[in-house]
Amino acid sequence: MFFGLVWVGTLCGFLELPVQEGGRVKPLDSVGQVTLLILSGRERVPLPQGGSLSYGQFITELLLNPQQAGKRPVFRVDHDQVKAFLGTRDKWVSFEVLAPHAEAFLAKVAALPKEPQQQDALERQWVKLHESMVLYRQLSHSLLPEGLEGSEERLRQEIAAGVRALRAQEAGLPYTAAHLDRLVTLTHGFLNTPGQLGLLPIADAAWAPLGSLLLETLMAKPLPEVLSYYWEAAAACQRGDGPALEQKSARIYALMPSLLPAETLRRVATEYRFNQINPFFFARCLYVASFVLSAFFWLWPKRFLWVSGWSLAALALLLHTLGLVARIYISGRPPVTNLYSSALFVGWGASLLAWVLEARQRQALLGAVGALVGFSTLWIAKSLGSSGDTLELLRAVLDTNFWLSTHVIMVNLGYGAVILAGTLSALALLHATFSGKTRVLLAVEPRVYGLVCFGLLLSFVGTLLGGIWADQSWGRFWGWDPKENGALLIVLWLAILLHARVGKYVGPRGFLVLGVGCNIVTSWSWFGTNMLGIGLHAYGFMDRAFPYLAAVILIHLGIMLIGLGRVRG
Repeated sequence: MFFGLVWVGTLCGFLELPVQEGGRVKPLDSVGQVTLLILSGRERVPLPQGGSLSYGQFITELLLNPQQAGKRPVFRVDHDQVKAFLGTRDKWVSFEVLAPHAEAFLAKVAALPKEPQQQDALERQWVKLHESMVLYRQLSHSLLPEGLEGSEERLRQEIAAGVRALRAQEAGLPYTAAHLDRLVTLTHGFLNTPGQLGLLPIADAAWAPLGSLLLETLMAKPLPEVLSYYWEAAAACQRGDGPALEQKSARIYALMPSLLPAETLRRVATEYRFNQINPFFFARCLYVASFVLSAFFWLWPKRFLWVSGWSLAALALLLHTLGLVARIYISGRPPVTNLYSSALFVGWGASLLAWVLEARQRQALLGAVGALVGFSTLWIAKSLGSSGDTLELLRAVLDTNFWLSTHVIMVNLGYGAVILAGTLSALALLHATFSGKTRVLLAVEPRVYGLVCFGLLLSFVGTLLGGIWADQSWGRFWGWDPKENGALLIVLWLAILLHARVGKYVGPRGFLVLGVGCNIVTSWSWFGTNMLGIGLHAYGFMDRAFPYLAAVILIHLGIMLIGLGRVRG
């Protein structure tokens, strides 16, 4: 087996190579991670004989040995009717299983409604599998033309024969038409095909895909060194020659400083290291450990438990912060540019605020809440990461705008403060209900009040900044867009809480019951509006998240009912 022969250093060398995909220059390592998540929703491919392939091994095989990659079960099939159509009961299938049905998939997708909101679950599965197959084919032939995947030498012979035939035709000499036709097919079949990897930089924002590089041969130009080394790397991969693959990868990388700006190479290298370290995974683990230690502190209030939990939260925050900083440097953009980065930033803001407040209170309650929110938002971000590149380029209307950057940051910090207030209210109510110690409500209520005031300030100012940006970009301050209405709903709900408390319409328990509602309102404004699939602010249709959002709302409504029941008692 190829991957039994190729050692880790070889894969690292190949996976560090920069390419362009989706308009962004990135390491092949990132292409593999995103591609495997899109196709299968996971980061490893289990093998029938035991063990598994990492996403790095998968993309190496897909690019350099697509015939072998076609046997890997990487396509996720969720719907039973699709499984029956394919004649399988497996949840994950290989490209070899799907390929014979490619035309049938295309015919089914062509007859479906274009908008995801108008499609049912089965129809969305057809569309998902068709798009996954298109992506797979584009990547599998980014380096090796279809039909010539297994022979570097044959590929060179085909191109050389085609070039000779072309030159003979231009000189009016006899030539073999089949050779010329094959060269034209190779070239135009891949020329400017959307989705193919850019292999060689030709301008500041443009890279040449395989078709463009083959076109160079029609203009009496030699094959670029990069392409030759890639083909030699593919040949080494197919025969299981690890050292040769490492050598060819090193030669490709050695060419890059003369082709790319030094800053671009540094960002690509940073992104590769970021993927290998995976700081958000370790931050999630540390948040869980911090929460567990805080919970033990409630049962056994020893100082070393509080210090340990607080210190682990500090380590988690450090990793969380380093991850955000790395993403800002890699993208060259503000910390929040899409829903994935929003989840990262909201969790960071809430956890940082809770950690600072916990340093003063030292009761482990705010520390536990901050750890819980930090873990939950990082888990949400992990789930959102399967939809595509999380460092995607921004559309022009969202790019380089001061008001947009400040508006988004303020609104997301407001989300963090409000979610922290809602979660703290929920835990306090549950603690008072099941322990019978109502004094915890008196201790927590002022903290929730402070968080609500802080969240209201951030949300109100952020919404105003968003209106300024909208006026500059769209010519109107307010348009009753679902996302705008959600932001207004948060401001109104927080104002209701403050009026209820200042006007003494509710006591500490009643105020915390209303505080739990903060999480319902915020989750709807944050995620629910995207499920509508309409409006200028929509990040995209997200029907898969509906059961989770519904569960969050029902759980918080249940906690509110528990609190209301105790009020009536």
